[in-house]
Amino acid sequence: MSSNNSPGFVKNESRRPPPTMCDSVRAASLKCSETNSKHDCQIFFEAATKCRSEKTKLEDEEKNIKKYLNGELTDIQRISLQNRMDEIKIIKSKQYPVPN
Repeated sequence: MSSNNSPGFVKNESRRPPPTMCDSVRAASLKCSETNSKHDCQIFFEAATKCRSEKTKLEDEEKNIKKYLNGELTDIQRISLQNRMDEIKIIKSKQYPVPN
């Protein structure tokens, strides 16, 4: 059994996946639901649902772009698709806004 002081102990944070764009809004909806009614937290639930939907759309777009990038493209097409992939990564790296 490992303890915090043993040399083989791996901190839990190192195993934690990187944050996703929906983490903040999801956490806010869970926190709200702990102390408030479902009706009072509806705005958070809707924001979390919208975030998941947008994230899924971005992931689907990424998959399609990757398929095209493996095909025959002109330099301009390849650059354009690569730029869009970079934009998607930036969008996904930012937290979705949490309602007030």
